Amino acid sequence: MIDCGHPILVSVIMPAFNASLFIAESIDSISAQTYPNWELLVIDDGSTDATPDIVHSKAAQDRRVTYLHQENGRAAKARNLGLLHARGELVAFLDSDDLWLKDKLEIMVREFRAGDQDLLFSESYMFEERFQTNGEKHANAKRMGVIAREYSGYDGLSEFLEINRIPMLTVLCKTNILKTFQFNESMALAAEYDLWLRMLIGGCKFRAIAVPLAAYRLHPCSSTAGDRLATDTVIANIYALRQSISDQRLRELIDRKLRGWLRRKLRMVVDWEQLEGFVDMLRELHLARHLWIADVLNRMSHILFRIGKKVLGKLL
Repeated sequence: MIDCGHPILVSVIMPAFNASLFIAESIDSISAQTYPNWELLVIDDGSTDATPDIVHSKAAQDRRVTYLHQENGRAAKARNLGLLHARGELVAFLDSDDLWLKDKLEIMVREFRAGDQDLLFSESYMFEERFQTNGEKHANAKRMGVIAREYSGYDGLSEFLEINRIPMLTVLCKTNILKTFQFNESMALAAEYDLWLRMLIGGCKFRAIAVPLAAYRLHPCSSTAGDRLATDTVIANIYALRQSISDQRLRELIDRKLRGWLRRKLRMVVDWEQLEGFVDMLRELHLARHLWIADVLNRMSHILFRIGKKVLGKLL
């Protein structure tokens, strides 16, 4: 448990890339916190817009705000740079377009003191246009569906291998734990999910509370192609985790969960080219029990595709 004898400093890490549209609002939601003992580390990931000017302006108004810069290297590298400079016992994360409710830190620090966990997270709202963080009720706002429970050991890993259950913007975690595990900077997508899985395998305890304390901004530019890329990344990464462990029981668990991700990936396939790519993935990762069956089906689909094109050509 965290020492209750002194106020806990929370280091808030905010990666920012060309974030001028929303970053002032995000920083303001931190400045408005009822819990005052925090530092905000904004890591500018090589922005070419007004992001640096906005952050410098906020830092001039509040000395708890610090501006850091790196050449463009994506969010995982930015978060690791933030961890390097973090002085707090606990770390929180907020992206440069999301928001916190004003009592987010106060409630979570109190919960962290009272609980036995390495990482605490909460429920979050979702919004598209505007969101009030000043304590107004949001009875009709969409939620992410976080439930109050604990995750650890084999059962916790099993739950997390199905889906990432942690809204990043709600996390409160022991700094020394994050500095030990860190984010995988080679991953452009799902780096936080990779971190949670490695932490669970490493024996960490997670705890969730069902109180919504943040607001995640939904972007209409989300695409099916992006979903496919994220799923590909998750599959490859979970397979890499499997290769890195020797515990046979855990390897069998990961194998079962990987098949679920593969079925999810297969549902996204919409044409022959994507099916061919899916079979290539199975071959590369050695994930099909009977790969020759997949090859036969792939060849059949190719032949049917060509026949279909010829038939349609004659009908035109």
